[in-house]
Amino acid sequence: MLRYLKTIRTLMRHTQIPKQSEFNKICVNRALSAYEQKHFCSTKSENDNIYSNVDYEAITKGDSELLQKLKVLMLEMEVLRQEGGRVPENMSTERWCEILHTKSKSQRIKQLGFWWINEKKKERDKEKRELKRLAREESKKHFTKDSGHIFYGFGGSTIFQRMYDTTMDRWKNWKLMEAMMFSQSLVIDCGYEDCMNNAELSNCAKQLLILFAQNRSHREPFNLYFCNASRDNKLIMKLEKSLPTMHNPDFPMNITEKTYTEIFPREKLVYLTPHCREELKVYSEDDIYIIGM
Repeated sequence: MLRYLKTIRTLMRHTQIPKQSEFNKICVNRALSAYEQKHFCSTKSENDNIYSNVDYEAITKGDSELLQKLKVLMLEMEVLRQEGGRVPENMSTERWCEILHTKSKSQRIKQLGFWWINEKKKERDKEKRELKRLAREESKKHFTKDSGHIFYGFGGSTIFQRMYDTTMDRWKNWKLMEAMMFSQSLVIDCGYEDCMNNAELSNCAKQLLILFAQNRSHREPFNLYFCNASRDNKLIMKLEKSLPTMHNPDFPMNITEKTYTEIFPREKLVYLTPHCREELKVYSEDDIYIIGM
């Protein structure tokens, strides 16, 4: 019914309506408003976590047209939810902005489904961790009760000192500091953000995070340089969400707004890209390789 009412109102808005049909237009508008009010009131308690903390000012920047569009998209999401569609439970300001600037309904449904799948994965992972924790506690209780002997292992008696994650992080960061002084440089070109949409930017930021972690864990890591990486770079902003300390002076990562030609000699630069005509057959430790698009 909602779909039909909205279609009729749209047709009336863009069509020459005679005076005798003005009453019909008023009826359609009132019916649609009543339906929207009833629909939102019936689902307010169920989805209060989605709409109660929406920052309309930060999302729309005071634009009345965007505010109206945002409300229509909220109604569209609720209809999709009632129909059994994949709609996430948590919507941040960034997510609302992304949904607001999508070009079609199919893109919105695809993006909402992607967020919904990630939420369910996190919920399942949390449940698995809780089950494993309970299983370990139960196993420990049975072992102590049955044997009467002290428990050897984590949380019990052991001759080995526990190695915490913070200790490993400091050790890996120290290896990167050594790499800055003695290892070969590897450049990551971040100047192609304009060629990617929001989903591709998020995927690329995740790959850069994996690249940094794998390089840090290697026995002989590279000296990484992130070039063309300004503060307002969308790719760097997404990467900063996973590495909030990346701009700290003591963090072992080279991030600069300069291009690679301003930092290194041109005769040593080798740009690696799948769109080239020549293949790299010989690796040289004296060259400086650039990973780009």
